[in-house]
Amino acid sequence: MVHRDCSRLFIEVDKGNYDYLFDMMYPMFYEIIPSDVIQTVMEQALNSDEMELKLYDSHIEEVKSMQKLNCVKYFRIKYSTTMSMKMSDTTNQNDVELDRNAFILIALNKEFGEENVSYLEGLNKFEVITTKNSLAILDPLYTGWKIINVEKAYQPILVKILPQEILDQFSIYCIAFNDYCLALLPKKSPEFHVGLVASSSTILPIK
Repeated sequence: MVHRDCSRLFIEVDKGNYDYLFDMMYPMFYEIIPSDVIQTVMEQALNSDEMELKLYDSHIEEVKSMQKLNCVKYFRIKYSTTMSMKMSDTTNQNDVELDRNAFILIALNKEFGEENVSYLEGLNKFEVITTKNSLAILDPLYTGWKIINVEKAYQPILVKILPQEILDQFSIYCIAFNDYCLALLPKKSPEFHVGLVASSSTILPIK
C-alpha cells in the first residue's frame, strides 16, 4: 500500500496537482512551517515570469521498511525525478543573462553532479535528474500515508518532528518540504533560480 500511495503522489505532482502533495505532507511539518506559507512560495515559483518550472518522470526506485516506533510505521522511499527549468525567452541574450545561466549551471553541477545536469542552449532550458530519499509515515493520528523528503536543509525542523532513531539511519538527515520550490530569495537574483531546485539553498521561516 505504501508503494501504491507514494506512486500516486508522484503521478499527481508530475501533472502539476500540488494540492495532492500538500494533503499528503506529514501534518506535523505544518506545525513548524504553516501550510499557507509553503503554498505561497510554491505559487510564486510556478508563476514566475523569469522561469517555467516543470517536473516529470518521477518514479519510485526502492521502498524499504525501517521500523515501527510508538505505533508509527516508517518506510524509506528512494525516488527519481527530472526537473525542467526553462528561462524566459529573449530576442538577444545579453551578457547579464549569459552570466546568470553560467552561474546556475555551475551551481546545479555542484549540487547534483555534472552527469545529471544538462543545458539545452537552443531552448534556454536546464534539465536536472535527481535521486532523493523520502520518508513515508503511517501515523495513527492521521489518515493514510504521509510523506516528507529527507534532504540537507532544515535539521531544526526535522529534529522536532521525527524520532532520533529514525534520523540516525540517514547519513544526511535534514528536511526540506520537497526539492521543488522553496526559495525565498529575491526574484532578480541568480540565486533565486538555483534555490528552486537546490534544497540546501532554500530559506523558510521557522516557528
